[in-house]
Amino acid sequence: MNRIHCLSLALLVSSLPATALAESVGPPENDARAPGTAAPVVSAGPATATPVVPPTPAAPPSATPTATKEPPPIELLGPKMGKRLLTWDANIDGAYGYIFGSKKTDSGFVRARGGLLWVRDPNFFSLGLTYELSPESVATVGVQGEAMHLDSGMWIQVGGQLDLEHKARPSGIVAVGWSILGVETQVRSYEGFGVAPAVFGKLRIPLGVIGFALTTGR
Repeated sequence: MNRIHCLSLALLVSSLPATALAESVGPPENDARAPGTAAPVVSAGPATATPVVPPTPAAPPSATPTATKEPPPIELLGPKMGKRLLTWDANIDGAYGYIFGSKKTDSGFVRARGGLLWVRDPNFFSLGLTYELSPESVATVGVQGEAMHLDSGMWIQVGGQLDLEHKARPSGIVAVGWSILGVETQVRSYEGFGVAPAVFGKLRIPLGVIGFALTTGR
């Protein structure tokens, strides 16, 4: 019986048309393209190469010529600062010397001066009242002018005095010097022996000029 049933199935299958069998099986899953059509080729395109830029070499340091400073000119008499002003002045002189004529004796004095100082740097001009104390008189007053060139240190003094102790006897003075050292000559009317010349070596302390130098840095 089983043998007869298997033969019947074989005959049934053989009698089915070929198209029906193909439809039942279905097309291949991976063959959906039309026949004769090649599979598309996916191209990624040519690879773009990034150019490597070589580093720029550093420029060599430029050879800048070194500026040479010219030495300042040499001034034989010192710098000319050109200050111009009017200020106070004070001066002290101390002297020792000899009186000629009939008196013929050594003598000395101390003199103080106070007044005004005109500065026209490097020239200094002073004018003031003086008071002198000496063995010949305890009260001699006068007027004295002075001109000085600060850079060279040279100075000159000219003045007149009155001896108030002895009836206002007059005298005249001229002095020259360098820095704080000087020589002074006098022609003076002395009590008891008349007019006589005198020569003194003296030490000069220009307080006004020293004060100007300290306050201005000169």
